[in-house]
Amino acid sequence: TVLSQGCLPEGITFTSQIEIDNFQANYPNCREILGTVVVAGESITNFNGLNILTSINQNFELNNLHDLIELNSLNNLTAINGDFKLTYNTKLKHLDGLNNLSFIGGNLEISDNDSLHSLTGLNSLDSTNGNFSIGHNYSLESISGFEELNFIGSNVRLKWCQFNDFNELNNLEKIGGNLEIAFNDFLKSLTGLEKISSIGGELKISYNWNLNSIESLINLKSISGSLIIEGNKSLESLRGLDSISPTTINDLIVRNNDYLSICEVLSICNFIELPNAQLTINDNSTGCDSDS
Repeated sequence: TVLSQGCLPEGITFTSQIEIDNFQANYPNCREILGTVVVAGESITNFNGLNILTSINQNFELNNLHDLIELNSLNNLTAINGDFKLTYNTKLKHLDGLNNLSFIGGNLEISDNDSLHSLTGLNSLDSTNGNFSIGHNYSLESISGFEELNFIGSNVRLKWCQFNDFNELNNLEKIGGNLEIAFNDFLKSLTGLEKISSIGGELKISYNWNLNSIESLINLKSISGSLIIEGNKSLESLRGLDSISPTTINDLIVRNNDYLSICEVLSICNFIELPNAQLTINDNSTGCDSDS
């Protein structure tokens, strides 16, 4: 039976290479899968049989593909309307092949891919409506690949990677939820985040051992939650937080930053003066070791 372009409303799971190889024979002209697509199988090495796909209407999950090195056959995929999840793919090196993917309607999660060294391939992505989570990719030295991204609808988590900065996020303007930057041992600055003007939740920057500057946040005007600066042992100054409206800060936590001695930026001083301001400032360097 020849199917229309939209097919498989119940979704499909691939657990072997032969299932992928036979996809076009089993589902002729199936270019848009209406349900969720799950690919999980240690013997899967390529997606050649899926090169006809243009969109997935629900989630797309690539999990535990221990022999998969690249995604080159997904170059016709333009939209994932649900979540896109790439986890525990131990040999995956890059994301080339996703160059035409411009929209993710749900969450984007890229985590625990031990060999992943580049995110290039997502260069056409300009927005994602859900969470944006990149973590535990211990070979990932750059966030290159997101140069067109300007809006993230929910929480952003950038954790446990080898980034030096975020230069390739230099078009990102708004984050709908929280922004958490944590446990990035090689991160030295927040270069690349200069265009961010608003965060719809809390801002948390914690335990980035070599982070010495957050000045790239100078255009951030508002948050809608806690402001937490914690455990950044090389950070000396809070310059960069100057422009945040103090009335958008729910509470302030600045602690365990060993060399932090300059806290007297305008937003912090004005927040402290607010009636009933909730704040914790301690265990930093002299000049920033109390709320007085």
